[in-house]
Amino acid sequence: MEPVTNIAICTLLCMVADRYALHKVFLMLSVVVPVLTYSAMYFLPHVEQIPWTPIIENTTNQHITNHVLVTPMNTPHGVIPTTEIHTTPNPKINLVITFWVILMLSIIGPSFSRPFFTVMDSSTQKLVQEHGGEFGRQRLWGAIAWGIWSPVAGLAIDSFQPTTILSNKYTPIFIMQATFALLCIIPVLMIKLPVHERPQSMSRHMFSLFLKPLFLMFLITTFVCGMILGIISTYLFIFLQDELNSPHYLMGLTLTLTCVAEVPVMFYAKKIIALLGYVNAMNLVLFTWGLRCFLYSTLQSAFWVLPVELLHGITFGLYYPAYTSFINWISPDGMQTSVQALCNGIWMGLGFGSGMLCGGFVYDTYGGRNLFRAAAVMCIGTFIFMAMAQCALRRRTESPAETRHLLNVA
Repeated sequence: MEPVTNIAICTLLCMVADRYALHKVFLMLSVVVPVLTYSAMYFLPHVEQIPWTPIIENTTNQHITNHVLVTPMNTPHGVIPTTEIHTTPNPKINLVITFWVILMLSIIGPSFSRPFFTVMDSSTQKLVQEHGGEFGRQRLWGAIAWGIWSPVAGLAIDSFQPTTILSNKYTPIFIMQATFALLCIIPVLMIKLPVHERPQSMSRHMFSLFLKPLFLMFLITTFVCGMILGIISTYLFIFLQDELNSPHYLMGLTLTLTCVAEVPVMFYAKKIIALLGYVNAMNLVLFTWGLRCFLYSTLQSAFWVLPVELLHGITFGLYYPAYTSFINWISPDGMQTSVQALCNGIWMGLGFGSGMLCGGFVYDTYGGRNLFRAAAVMCIGTFIFMAMAQCALRRRTESPAETRHLLNVA
């Protein structure tokens, strides 16, 4: 459900923010609403806490059922069979209600949290242009935080011992999420967002955007990158555990290495993009995704995944600054947030969801190695297609400014 809500609800909310200049309001909602929904999940009854109804059966054998010792009774008239207690769920309606409540909370929470990143990315692009700085050097702090707190969260889950009926091993995660999210309210209230120019005709500007070949090329690349990210995020750990017997700590270490690889690339992202240009940077990302997937398919030991994960510095550390910078450059005035929400929906919604769905079919039918080989072929094929389209577009482009932005201007 989340990929669907990404491309629908998030895009709608961001378009409303652009149309009525409500970016600050949606930033606040993007912090408060997810805290409330995720916290509400914590207080939902666990499966074992849902009422159970006993079913009585006769037996003459002494044994333990559901932690209750049942013993035959001796009387002057002989042995009277006692009862054995089995428990079955009742009523089933409790499970149904719990499922639908979790489903609705899972839709509402991510739907309101996604606009936070979209609004912040588009606003940060404007702020660094007004006050100086580089987007990548701001965004790298997200990678640092991810790398630090992911292992801390895992350690908290392993170390925590529930002591009450209201606590479980995931209690520290809910507490950390609520604490950090509420702390975000302070900078959200203090931050001064750039002045927003309301677009005159959003539909007309959006339609004209889809007539630009360069934007369509960008959307194809975005979709493919989303598919590959969905495949790797969903099936890499399954592949490592099922086919290479990877220990759990190794899988956690891969996440830390991906964050380490992101930081230096993001730090120098502006210089790299200025040297390569938007399209060439995206082509490099596609080629690196293909190489990364191919290397996954050749692994004979799970530990060799660690050096492969360093390629994440290109596939995300370079991709994300180039992605947001390109959107900021090509978007009509006042519509940066809306266009970014649309692209995010194609990347993390349509693309990511397609990768999960198609990847699952290929994995079940042909195995993990063939899944990654197919992903590599798709990336290299898209890379070749984009390179050819780039050459054709360069011949047709008459404006030197457009050619310059296409090839080597960040």
